[in-house]
Amino acid sequence: DMTDLTLLVLLCLAPFCWDNKTPFRRNTGAWLMFACLVLLFGLRHYSVGTDSFNYAFRYETLTDLEPFETGFRWLIYTLHAVCERYTFLFISLAALLWGGLIHFYRKYTALYWLPVFLFCALGGVNSVANNGMRQGAAIALFLTAVPCALQKQWIRYYIWAALAFLFHRSSIFIFPLYFLMQFRFRRRILIPVFLIFCVILAFAEPITHALFSDYTRYLMEVEQISGGKLVQLALVSCFGLFPFYHHYRTLSKNPPVKSMLLWMTVLYLLCSWGMYIFDAGGALSRVAWYFFPFVPLNFALYISEQPPKTKWLMLIGVIGLIFCYRLGVYYLSDTVSQADIIYYYKFFWQ
Repeated sequence: DMTDLTLLVLLCLAPFCWDNKTPFRRNTGAWLMFACLVLLFGLRHYSVGTDSFNYAFRYETLTDLEPFETGFRWLIYTLHAVCERYTFLFISLAALLWGGLIHFYRKYTALYWLPVFLFCALGGVNSVANNGMRQGAAIALFLTAVPCALQKQWIRYYIWAALAFLFHRSSIFIFPLYFLMQFRFRRRILIPVFLIFCVILAFAEPITHALFSDYTRYLMEVEQISGGKLVQLALVSCFGLFPFYHHYRTLSKNPPVKSMLLWMTVLYLLCSWGMYIFDAGGALSRVAWYFFPFVPLNFALYISEQPPKTKWLMLIGVIGLIFCYRLGVYYLSDTVSQADIIYYYKFFWQ
């Protein structure tokens, strides 16, 4: 399976990413992880992933590109002028996604291997890297914009946000996040945030209808996901909520970063559980993935602040828990997320 193969590759890379005492080892591990993930996802066959065939066919034939956003069409035309093989598109999008993700995680934790591992294990492989490749590019651009918001560089933030919007229209929801990240996380601010979320929830379907021409496909996607998402959603929620109190209690040590992580975790939980409980429109299912990368980082920061022995025990426990979850994908297929549909890996030449 594609997800299990990715996790196996990351486990093999763990020793190279662990020793961060010297800049050489720190950079070597990150570049090695980047290269392996880009090759793994870039050299895959177009049958690996639900939407991969559509991307490959439209790229090679340059037909039916109108549903794509302007920025993504420009990217296709530019890459096609260099190489007409769909593999070139897959490699480019994989480099954008994994480069943005690894760079973002390295910026905030020396334990950057763990959030990448959790991102892949909890649904990021199929939902973002395989199927939602356009949104994966938009997510990478959004993660590049986040440090600009923390440094109050609003022009740079909105430049990156505009680029993300050119790749996927769902990223319109990240524009107001700049103002939220300027506030220190406080419980009393949760009430207006929750009320604003309720308003968005009420208009979720009209927003989806206005943004996406293939509206019915998004509603079908939500119906499929809500039928089997509970196990995955509960697991991700545990990784998000477990370190929540610790970060809130130690907020004074790093207020901008920890406030950002707490806000994004809250927004992910609101979007994902709102979609599941209220059977909301496809907008929430897409928006939730912009907040999802912060949940693994939230947990990684918590582990990195623990004593060495506790850190190792928790890491072993997390890997064991993920192993049990992946077994459930095979033996409890009716209760796991549609994001964990099994895709057997093939290279593009097979």
